[in-house]
Amino acid sequence: VRVRVRVRVITYIMSLALKNKRSYYIVQNNDDFKQIINENFTIKEHIFLIKGSGVCLKEFSYQDPVKKDILRVLLPARMLLDKGIKEFCNAALILKDKFSNKAEFILTGDLDLINGAGISKKKLLKLLDEPYLIWSGYSNNIKEQLCYADVVVLPSYREGLPKSLIDACAVGRPIITTDAIGCKECVIEGYNGYLVPVGDAQTLADKIEILLNDEQLRIEMGKNARKFAEENFDINDVVNKHLEIYETILKKQQ
Repeated sequence: VRVRVRVRVITYIMSLALKNKRSYYIVQNNDDFKQIINENFTIKEHIFLIKGSGVCLKEFSYQDPVKKDILRVLLPARMLLDKGIKEFCNAALILKDKFSNKAEFILTGDLDLINGAGISKKKLLKLLDEPYLIWSGYSNNIKEQLCYADVVVLPSYREGLPKSLIDACAVGRPIITTDAIGCKECVIEGYNGYLVPVGDAQTLADKIEILLNDEQLRIEMGKNARKFAEENFDINDVVNKHLEIYETILKKQQ
């Protein structure tokens, strides 16, 4: 009940803010764009769609998978329950009998106890099964983490458009994420990865298993992911689209 009340209050506040005739908005995914239009929060001319914040394709260049004895499945995110932390851990444990000596599952990212969905260090550690399933903490070099990974996973409940998956696409890693708003913008099913239902650890485990068992598929999907990033997430295109929007708005104000 409290959640429903909060949603109604937030929706009402948004409707008041968005209907300001002098305000313009940029959203990162199709679902948010359509919802704002359908709810009549603002007129169509005042809202723009740019998919994500982009990635520097030169800095995050394609990298061949690192040859190693133990495959790595990586979840790069803040340690929030709505990032799918528990589902990732449960999927790893489902696969342990088959992959305990063949793969490792890594959570990388900082705690965020200010966020209501944050998980405490004590509770997080209880989810782990070291050295097979570990939390590596905060990383100041996400590119290195992504390049060393073989599969990148983000079972989030909802996103704007996750930067970690954009970066993973750019370096050429297959992705498994949810069919949730924002997340699904990063994956074409069967092309550069897989989409799974929110909260479904078993299906997540099934898709991870497919990729861990098929090196050629991982390589193929990784190359497709790079192509997808080039076509959709180039930071230069993102910057140019923002500048075009600003110019359009300034002309209307004159």
